[in-house]
Amino acid sequence: MGRIVFMVFTDIKRRLVWLHRWLALGLAPLLLLVTLTGGILAFVPVTESLAPADSTRIDSAALLRTINGADPEGKATMVMPADGGSAVTLVRDGLWQTYALEGGQLLREAPPPFDFFHTVEGLHRNLLIGAGILVEIAAWAMLAITVIGPLLAWPRFANSLMGWHRVAGWVALPLVLMLPLTGVLMTLGIGGPSLPPATGGPTTPVAALTRAADSVDLSDLTLARSFRQGRVLITTSAPATYVATATEIAPLTGGPGLVRELHEGTWAGAWSGLLNAVGAAVLFGLTATGILSWWRRRRADRARSSDQGARILIAHASHTGTAAALAHASAEALRRRGDPVACAALGAVDPAELAGYETVLLIASTTGEGELPDSGRRFLAALGTRRLDGVRYRMLALGDRRYAHFCGGAHRLDEALIAAGARPAAPMACADGDPAATWRDWLDAQFPGLELGALPAADRKLSLTLESRTLLTAENDDEVSESWHIVLTADEDLDYRPGDLLMFAPPGAAPRSYSIGSAEPRRIGLTVGLARYRDADGQEHFGLASGLLCRGLALGSRIEAALHRHEAFRAPADLARPLVMIAGGCGVAPFIGFIDERRGRADAGPSWLIFGCRKQEGDFLHRARLEADLADGTLTRLSTAFSREGERLHVQDRMRAEGRELCRWLVEDGAFVRVCGRSDLGLGVEAALADVLVDFGGRTREAARVEIEGWRQSGRLAFDLFG
Repeated sequence: MGRIVFMVFTDIKRRLVWLHRWLALGLAPLLLLVTLTGGILAFVPVTESLAPADSTRIDSAALLRTINGADPEGKATMVMPADGGSAVTLVRDGLWQTYALEGGQLLREAPPPFDFFHTVEGLHRNLLIGAGILVEIAAWAMLAITVIGPLLAWPRFANSLMGWHRVAGWVALPLVLMLPLTGVLMTLGIGGPSLPPATGGPTTPVAALTRAADSVDLSDLTLARSFRQGRVLITTSAPATYVATATEIAPLTGGPGLVRELHEGTWAGAWSGLLNAVGAAVLFGLTATGILSWWRRRRADRARSSDQGARILIAHASHTGTAAALAHASAEALRRRGDPVACAALGAVDPAELAGYETVLLIASTTGEGELPDSGRRFLAALGTRRLDGVRYRMLALGDRRYAHFCGGAHRLDEALIAAGARPAAPMACADGDPAATWRDWLDAQFPGLELGALPAADRKLSLTLESRTLLTAENDDEVSESWHIVLTADEDLDYRPGDLLMFAPPGAAPRSYSIGSAEPRRIGLTVGLARYRDADGQEHFGLASGLLCRGLALGSRIEAALHRHEAFRAPADLARPLVMIAGGCGVAPFIGFIDERRGRADAGPSWLIFGCRKQEGDFLHRARLEADLADGTLTRLSTAFSREGERLHVQDRMRAEGRELCRWLVEDGAFVRVCGRSDLGLGVEAALADVLVDFGGRTREAARVEIEGWRQSGRLAFDLFG
């Protein structure tokens, strides 16, 4: 029963989110205009409070004589004193005509003078085109948006666009709710003045003033104007307001009414006007930030870069970002030549799409023991038993002959494509180490003379000093793997960001990549797990690279390494974006730097680390540092999972356990997600993300899969997996 209630609640919330979003987006220009003009009009009582009191008095008899002589046909729609009471102005036929009370001669005639507040009021009431119905629709929509908003999220603060959006909406809720509510009530005629019935047909300002002379002191007249349904509104400085019909003159009762006074901010003079101005500013800000947040998420969630009519597909299976950089550089070169191109990660490509392109270019790297990167593996899983007969492709393989399985990932992809019926249009090009020359030749074979422009930056060679190493795991605990914090220093400032890779190659060995977990220009922090294995004789050995870094090298030793930019995995450049970091074991390495990068930054958004290891007292890496970061607010949230003690949870179990909050970060706040750890972590995390979207976001399985894939291709979700 509880599950059914939860599912119903989730479905209702999903529908409310849809309504809240699309009412705002669909009516965005109208809502922004109405709230902006409303905010400006809120300053009317402020300016009126600053203006001197109107002491103008007018000769009533001369007034009636002049207006009846000037407007015998009754065409004037407005009558008001002018020139300190010595003249009267009639608005007629689109002109302002001013007559002297003495003699009744026409003094001047001109188009209506520009009145800023009057113009703004016209925009606010009917868009200056008589479209009052649109403004009424906007009032109803704004009321619905304002009521739904608080139902979607509690006011938990996060230093992000949507975090401020939520808190501002809750804090100012009474004020921002009052404005559209009173607007809607006014459209329904509720809370307004009591008007006499418009009997006897329409009347005019001149006729109404003539009839009112016996019962109203017109020497205090400030304005007479045409009003609703043929009535005339007469206001005086007494103050008193009257409503005239063709048959009677009656004092205006119940007006302007509390509803109107609340809406216009006139119930307490200047102070209430300023309060309404604040409310309108908050409403405008909520609308604008909601639209901006949606636009940012939409821009970030684009699945691929694709030109209209593209006949060339460039797909990449990238691990450290090199294949992706080469693919994008290739696409830009072709676009400069005028060729429309589609460029995407291989995992974002449906195998059936390949047949729709005249030219298919594939760039694949290798990871682990000759495996394809995650994006390539997902493509192979989608390929399954499908047939690709007639598809022809060219492949560039990125590798390093110092590894046992040179270009193994690309060969696996090649074999799968051939088995499905596709055929290579040329032999596979294999790049050994620096791929620049091979990449250039490979493209030139297909597109002779193509101008490639700037090549992706090559790895920078470094000479570093081993400054310190600190054991991060418990000693003498066989259930945990020995891990160290390594600090290396450079002689000059380095251009890198946390998440980039340090490539370290001991003599005679293939390079090993380590995620950089620091944010200082001359210091590189690594988290290194000591690799151990036993030979056929039972002798224990250490991995060449990890053995040197953790045990072999003396402090102060110099090492040669290379700095590899891993831009696809870096934290978003806009630090205000919420960030979820998911790590297992030494996969926490880059996130220490991600957190450091946000330290002391007032513009930094919320960050959440979900970390898994075996034992809290055994291999909770960087525990003291992370708990300090949590305490001082640098890290917003820290969740842990221990697989060998307590509840015996893995990272993906913790994600599901905190799925409601995780879903809020992902769906409502548009958080970026970074995942680092061993290869099996990637599949578990992706499955858990799908479960969270289904269980707490109201998605179907297929919709969750598509949404997660969109995150991957847009860069919101990125993996750095190893081993």
